[in-house]
Amino acid sequence: MQCAGTEALWICLICGHVGCGRYQGGHAAAHFHSSNHTYAMQLGTNRVWDYAGDNFVHRLLQNKGDGKLVASGGNQDPDKMDSLQLEFTHTLTSQLEAQREYYEDKLIRVEKSSKSELEDLKAKLNDLNVKIEAQSINLELVQKEKISLEKKLLQTTTKLLNCQSDLSEERIISNALKRNQKEWQTKLTNLEKCYAEKDTEVKDLKEQVRDLMFYLEAQNTIAKSDNKEEIAEGTVTIGPSKSEGGKGKHRRHKH
Repeated sequence: MQCAGTEALWICLICGHVGCGRYQGGHAAAHFHSSNHTYAMQLGTNRVWDYAGDNFVHRLLQNKGDGKLVASGGNQDPDKMDSLQLEFTHTLTSQLEAQREYYEDKLIRVEKSSKSELEDLKAKLNDLNVKIEAQSINLELVQKEKISLEKKLLQTTTKLLNCQSDLSEERIISNALKRNQKEWQTKLTNLEKCYAEKDTEVKDLKEQVRDLMFYLEAQNTIAKSDNKEEIAEGTVTIGPSKSEGGKGKHRRHKH
């Protein structure tokens, strides 16, 4: 049933479609134009309308015994009635045959369309399965790469922590070395100062030794000389040393 109306309803004798009359929504006539089903019967009156001839075919009543359509009224000519029934049966049969061909052709078209759509869906499904398989492979590779990167990240993090720990230790050692360096630098400065003082003392001692050696040599020379008495009454002046230049010390020895 096409509409929600309850008055002046017509049923198609070919396919059973129910629609309202032309003075309501016109769904019954619209069904004729779309399906080319010629005959429709008005519910409640059993009047049959011929859309092709644009008139009523005959008033028919349904026999309560066998359900066949029979003519209403008792004054009809039997031969004419039989002729009308044969004509109506022939027309109805033709309409049913045309409708059968129409629906068979439509069914074939639907089957072809469905088959084509099914093939397309199968092809799309195959493509989708291929893509899914490829994506699964890619996903597996990505997961493996992810695991590998996580391992590398863990190793790098461990190395970084070790480097940070080593750096902390190196800083501690470096600070300790700096402190030791300052201490050793102070010691070195003190040693250099002490060395300079000792070096000065050594130079003084060398001067004294030189003077002493000169004195001893002079005494020895005088003792061996024939003029030792004259030399003993004189004085001897010692010249500056080579190491001190003009700043050498002058010492006199009287004999």
